Amino acid sequence: MTATERGTRLADQSADAATMLAWFRRMRESEPVSHDEEAGVWHVFRHADVERVLADPGTFSSDFSSFMPAQEDVDRFLKGNLLRKDPPSTASCAPW
Repeated sequence: MTATERGTRLADQSADAATMLAWFRRMRESEPVSHDEEAGVWHVFRHADVERVLADPGTFSSDFSSFMPAQEDVDRFLKGNLLRKDPPSTASCAPW
């Protein structure tokens, strides 16, 4: 870890590109799949792992709607947001 890197969480890093790229490189090499308990997210850094996650939405779902009550502002934000959708609902967002 360099002096500018302040831990393994994304939120621990400074916003400059060099620090972020160094963090991505370090995480890809040392913790290619990493759980950030505080943020409640998983980070996946290696291409083959990302492909597996994206190809299997039944196991690796981005849809968290069943875990939280409906909220109008959240529902409005999520409408059309690909980051929290799983196939086949992502197909309706495709530009083609």
